[in-house]
Amino acid sequence: MKSEFAPEELAALAGKWISEEIKAIQPVRSGQVSKAFIVSTKGGPDYILRVNEQAIFFQRDAWIYRRYAHTGIPVPEMIALGERGDFAYAISRRMPGQMLMELPEAEVTQLLPRMIEMLDRIHHCDVSESRGYGPLDREGNGMFASWTDYLLSVNQGEQAERMERAYRTTCLDRGLCTRLYENMRALSTFCPQERYLIHGDYSFDNVLTDGGEISAVLDWGSASYGDYLFDVSWGSFWDFGGSFFRAFKDYSQFCKTSIPALEERIQCYHCYISLVALLFFAERGQTDVYQMLKQAILTELSL
Repeated sequence: MKSEFAPEELAALAGKWISEEIKAIQPVRSGQVSKAFIVSTKGGPDYILRVNEQAIFFQRDAWIYRRYAHTGIPVPEMIALGERGDFAYAISRRMPGQMLMELPEAEVTQLLPRMIEMLDRIHHCDVSESRGYGPLDREGNGMFASWTDYLLSVNQGEQAERMERAYRTTCLDRGLCTRLYENMRALSTFCPQERYLIHGDYSFDNVLTDGGEISAVLDWGSASYGDYLFDVSWGSFWDFGGSFFRAFKDYSQFCKTSIPALEERIQCYHCYISLVALLFFAERGQTDVYQMLKQAILTELSL
């Protein structure tokens, strides 16, 4: 996918689906795999236009909106999905609020209980009409037969071939990845074969707040079925200060919830996330980020 898009190209793309007159298109902070733009209209609502190499990420967004928006989970309404050339695109209504990651630390700390409460609501969504584990397919079913199969797939089949290429051509550390995988495989015996809806990327840049409440949960491209603690692990993995995990434990104690093998499950998923993240940054040549992450992993997991 190309790295730059001309304003007139974006305007033509958005204009196919948006009836209001477009006033401006501006880039916003994008994720690691998608580019995003605010589409402002004259006298009407604003929209978000996103582009990505793979359509499946946006298809998951659309499926989650159709299936769960009516439950009160604040999911952006999907207006259009499509593909053009070598990229896929999606247009959704812009949700109110500000990213938590843009707020001062003190405000984020105050909002953490709300963020955890929203995550709990997500995990209690009804998944009985679907089947399978791991990432959602186009029909909203998981792509694996078991949760363990999904975890172990991080270094099997085509994914194993991808890692082998990265060992040969990038800074990816074979020894570290082998230890992470073996540790994860051993700890996976503690992980239950339960099916919860998992956001998959629940972090401070995918949650919006407005007026002290959580106003939107964005970017469902990694939505999966499996152990709900995966989301807790993801949030705590990228929150180096540890406030996310502390807020989760406080919430669990408030709800008088006992969680079997909590530490083992969290560490198992941290190993999985570490493997995915190290490969991602190594392949993209982001050596500084890779080395920083590698040191953090070595320190946290004592590998």
